[in-house]
Amino acid sequence: MGAGTHNVFYVSRCARFYFMKSNLLFPLLFFCLSAVSCAQSTGIFPSVSVSTSESEAVLPNPVSIAVDEANAQIVVVNSNVDMLFGQGSLAVLSVDASDTAAPTLTAQKILATPNYAGEAHFDGVSSLYVPFRESYQGLDTLDTMKKYTVAASDVTEALTGTVAPDPFGITGDGASLYVVSNDTLGIYDTSLGLQASVSLTTAETAGIADTSAVNVLSVAVDATLDIAVISNPGGRMFIVDLATNTLRQAVDGPESTRNVLIDDAGIMYILDAITEAVWVFDLNSLALPVATPESVEDSSFLVTSVSVGNGPYGMALDSARNRLYVGNFDDDSVSVVDTLTLQEVDRISLRQDDLSSYFLRDCDGPFALSTGTFNTVPYVFVACFLSHDVVMINTQTLRLVEIFPNTVL
Repeated sequence: MGAGTHNVFYVSRCARFYFMKSNLLFPLLFFCLSAVSCAQSTGIFPSVSVSTSESEAVLPNPVSIAVDEANAQIVVVNSNVDMLFGQGSLAVLSVDASDTAAPTLTAQKILATPNYAGEAHFDGVSSLYVPFRESYQGLDTLDTMKKYTVAASDVTEALTGTVAPDPFGITGDGASLYVVSNDTLGIYDTSLGLQASVSLTTAETAGIADTSAVNVLSVAVDATLDIAVISNPGGRMFIVDLATNTLRQAVDGPESTRNVLIDDAGIMYILDAITEAVWVFDLNSLALPVATPESVEDSSFLVTSVSVGNGPYGMALDSARNRLYVGNFDDDSVSVVDTLTLQEVDRISLRQDDLSSYFLRDCDGPFALSTGTFNTVPYVFVACFLSHDVVMINTQTLRLVEIFPNTVL
């Protein structure tokens, strides 16, 4: 399956198209949902498969991967945007890297979930948090967020709460969860209770151009600077002051941002779909605003931008090895960026023609990436949105070493 041949099927009442590339709109996975999704209300879609047999296991539109090194496993969040089933799912896959040349992924448990999952936040111990763009118990004004307990070879639902409509991005700092929804940054405690709701509309109200917050997407937090940075495919990215819970600045620079990451030194990496590049900023150089909200020029704290592949979406940072991995949705590849030289040093093709004949499918539409080390070997895991699978890349050799499920699509 090559780039440009994908048609994402949808049935909700209000599909939103966010993946903007040049002057085109690429259909992605944001949906305004009716009180009960079409899949559930009509009953025309089969239940999602929870079989762990590789021949029967399915990962419908994976959008996020949590790496659980302590239990030698990953948890894959599947959003079911293509509406193949009546539900989405979580899949626990064990990672056996005892043979470093041929590691394996094996399904241990698959759990049905609501449809249209967003990103996931794993606390690194036992709790996984996922927002869903599915109405909460029939309430159109609220969507759903769930907390799951992760254990060895297992994941179980622990709590269910509410979020503002159309959530997607999520991160956490141990005490709080930060969830991006339409026009809003919601701040929750780990029991899913709402602590604060930050309006992202004040820049538009103040007349700052290109600051519609309807399309906000991902969020990253800098605990030292006490700020959150929110990407925005429909306009400027936003900076929120977490001390006052107010929109502090709208950045004039990148035009259509996607995934955002901040390292421990305050260096921020954010993907821009228009320029098809990683923009690198030093948040330590960002001046305090004179008044809020304020328009700020990107040049005041921009380090550089690094060109990558077509349609960049997801990223994973390996600070210990000075590498940033970028999933290029449109050309089915992963860019390898050296974070010291800030240059793309390699590009890994995930197309079937470039893979071993042992693999029966490829990675179509790399969407989200996560890194992890197993048996001393570092790997990057890639959620393949359109081919409904997960791939595992050895970052020492930059070779794809496993696909799950390794079956004909």
